[in-house]
Amino acid sequence: MRRIILLFIFVLSINCFISQAQSPKKKQASKTSTDAEVLKAVDKFYDAFRAGDIETVKRMTADDYLQTDVNGKVQDKLAWLAEYYVPIVERMKAGKFRSEVFERSDIQVRRYGDVAVLIGITKLKSSDPTKPPNAAKPRVLRFTQVWVKRHGQWQRAVFHNAWLPE
Repeated sequence: MRRIILLFIFVLSINCFISQAQSPKKKQASKTSTDAEVLKAVDKFYDAFRAGDIETVKRMTADDYLQTDVNGKVQDKLAWLAEYYVPIVERMKAGKFRSEVFERSDIQVRRYGDVAVLIGITKLKSSDPTKPPNAAKPRVLRFTQVWVKRHGQWQRAVFHNAWLPE
């Protein structure tokens, strides 16, 4: 009788362990908190980007960063900052550039340890406030980003974007 009771307890324990390991609620909670951590870093990066906070953007961009822009041009961190981001900040400060629309949607996150891959859509429109208002519609981009966690901080390591056909 004692063997039967021990066998029952063993089988019950195994069943509890298996059902807990397969619980969709546990997997979803883990995925959600992981996604939230990465998305919080992404939001911080874009807030700094749009505010012209060059130092935060530099710190949150990996030293080995690579980007492929909408025209197929590949840039490393130094080239991207010098040829793209810093000139935008200078235009913002001079009142010659304003972001009117910046909306991200359809973001999907896949985590692989300290690496996260994001895909999504960005709708944006910018203008030059010193010129008459432009009637152009906002443009839509599809993006892929790779973020890496180094020394406890998330950094954008790879960025690729392309205009979606109108």
